[in-house]
Order: sequence, then structure tokens, then C-alpha cells
Amino acid sequence: SSQALFPGNEVAEIYHEMAKKDGISLTENAHGVKEFSITSMKGGYRRVFQKPIDFEWELMTYTDDSASLAETDLDILSKGKLTEAKVANEPAASSKNSASNPPDCKMEEPLATSMPTSETRLEENKSIGSSDTLPSKLAVKLAFTLPASSYATMAIRELLKDSTSVAYQKTLDC
Repeated sequence: SSQALFPGNEVAEIYHEMAKKDGISLTENAHGVKEFSITSMKGGYRRVFQKPIDFEWELMTYTDDSASLAETDLDILSKGKLTEAKVANEPAASSKNSASNPPDCKMEEPLATSMPTSETRLEENKSIGSSDTLPSKLAVKLAFTLPASSYATMAIRELLKDSTSVAYQKTLDC
């Protein structure tokens, strides 16, 4: 018997019919190696629709296309290490005060978009590459959390109503 979970209704028949058209059986082992057979695979179900939680958005203006608009986890860690190095080089009296008041390094859980929000970096980025001669561009910064087996790229595609096909993506400038 198959370990994969199939629906308990007529949808299961559709699965079997579709697989049969490609010459695949979802219930029988086609070769002698059971470990690599589809019948030994375990499976479950994902939600068709999943609502993001902790959703935040922010409009940002920028002029430099190469400037980063969001701080990465590496940026945050690097900034923390630089602060620690500074504290180590200060006089002993100052070090005691610094130890009781550690540097303000706001660590956030990685979000689905891989773009942790950071208010301090935002102000820096607004001024990056700013010039009166360059046209100002508008960007939207998104932050949200999705459960496991959900994809941020699909959430953004639905939000923007854009295609994720390779042909379409090649037409984009970015």
C-alpha cells in the first residue's frame, strides 16, 4: 500500500488518471528499488491560499539603482562586530559603561522576503546616490512572514499580478 496521502474523494481519481497518462502508477512499484519508488514516498497537503502574517509595507525613494534598499543579516552582524571592536579599543572606564549598556543592535528574525526592516538603515539609504541631476525613483519595501512550504516569490507575484515565467523575467531591467 502507498504511504503517500491521497484525497478521500473523487480528486484522488483525477491524480491517478493524470499519472496514468504519463505511464506512471501511484500505487505500484515500477522497478525493484523500493527506496526510489513513488510508492515509498510520504506526502501531505499544502494550503491553496495562505495569508501572510506581520505584513508591513513602506514606500521609499531612491536614485541609485545599485544602492541597497534593505539591510541584510550580514550587514547587521557586521555592524555589530564593528561596534564591539570600537568598544574594545576604548579606555577601561568607558568599557565598563558599554558592558552594562550593550550597543543597540536590533536583531530580527529572517523574514520570507529576506529583507529585515531597519529604520536606521532606511534613513541612510534615502540619501544614497541622491542627486538633483538624477530622476527620483519609487520602490516599495515589503516585510512579511509565511509558514513553511510557502514562497515569498509567489506572494509577491500575486501582489504585483506579474508573471514569473522565464520569458517575462528576461524582459525586466532589474
